[in-house]
Amino acid sequence: MKKIKRLLVLWLLIFTALCSVNAVHASSSASAKGQAVHLTLYRKSGSILRKYTIRSGQKKLPGMKNPEGYTFLGWSTRKGQRNNPKYYAGQIISIKKDMKLYPVFFNRANETDPEPWELPGVNRRKYSKVIFVGDSRTYKMRDTFRRQCGGDFMDYLDFVCKSGQGIRWFQEEGYALLKNKIQAEGPASKRKPIAIVFNLGVNDLRYVNGRGPDCDALAKLYGSYFNRIGRTLASKNCRLFYMSVNPLNSCMLKGHAALRREEDVRYFNLALQNALNSRFTYLDTHTRLAKYGYSTKNDVYDNETDDGLHYSMATYKRIYRLVMDKIARV
Repeated sequence: MKKIKRLLVLWLLIFTALCSVNAVHASSSASAKGQAVHLTLYRKSGSILRKYTIRSGQKKLPGMKNPEGYTFLGWSTRKGQRNNPKYYAGQIISIKKDMKLYPVFFNRANETDPEPWELPGVNRRKYSKVIFVGDSRTYKMRDTFRRQCGGDFMDYLDFVCKSGQGIRWFQEEGYALLKNKIQAEGPASKRKPIAIVFNLGVNDLRYVNGRGPDCDALAKLYGSYFNRIGRTLASKNCRLFYMSVNPLNSCMLKGHAALRREEDVRYFNLALQNALNSRFTYLDTHTRLAKYGYSTKNDVYDNETDDGLHYSMATYKRIYRLVMDKIARV
C-alpha cells in the first residue's frame, strides 16, 4: 500500500512539472509573438531621425527631404551608401528583429553631365523623326536642348507637351497635335518610321483633397486608351514607346506642388506596363534613376528651386540618352 502511495505521489510530481514546463513554453511563445522590435532611422549627420516600436512585424518607410546638393534615394543597412538603396520611401518592409537604417544620398556633384556632342542624335537609318509626348518634365527636356544644344541637334526631334497635364489633355488636345506632326512628315509608305515616346502619368497621380489616386483604375484607363490609338498610330508607320513615370521626392513636394507619392509611382508603372499591349515597348528608366541617382535641382530656368519633381538639365540629358540608346536597338 505504501509503495502504491509513493508511486502516486511521484506521478503527481511528474505531472505537475510537465504542466509547469508547458505553461512556461506557451507563455514564452505568446510573449515572442507579441514582442516589440525597434526600427531606428538615422540622418545624414548620423544622429537619430526617428525610432519606431513595432509589434505588427511590418513598417512603411518614410522619405526624407533632399539636403542641399544631394538627392535622397532610399534606405540601407550600411552607413554612407551613395546609391543602390536596399529600401525605398513608401515601401513596406518586414521586421523580425531590431533594425537600423541609414539614408542613401546621391551626391549631385558626381552626376554625369553629358556634353551636347555626347548625346545621340536620331538614328536616321531607322527613324525619320523621334517625338516625345508628355508634361512639364518633357517640356523642360525640350528646353534643356534649346538652351544647351542648338544648331541642327533638334532637326529630327520634336515634342508634344504641356505643363501640369495628363491623359485628359492628351485625349482632348495633345493627340490632335501629335497627328498633325505625323502628317507633316509625309506619306507613311515613303518615309522611315516615326518613333513616339510617351511619358504621361505623373500629374494624374496627384493627391486631391487628401485623397490619393486609384492606381489600378488609372493604369487601366491609360492602357485601354493608348492600346486603342496605338492601332491607328502603328498603321501610320509609327513605332511606339512608353517611358516609365520617373522618380520624385514626396517630402519636397509637400512644400512646393501637389503631392504625389513614391509608392504610387512604382505601382502605376508596373500596372501600366502590364496594361499596354505588344505594340508598345516599355522603357523602364525609373528603376535605373532610383537606383543610381538623379537630381531635382530644377535648373532649366533661372530662379527655380528643388521641388522634388523636376530634374536638372544633366538628368534630362541622361534620361534622353537612356531612351535614345534603347529605341535605336528596337
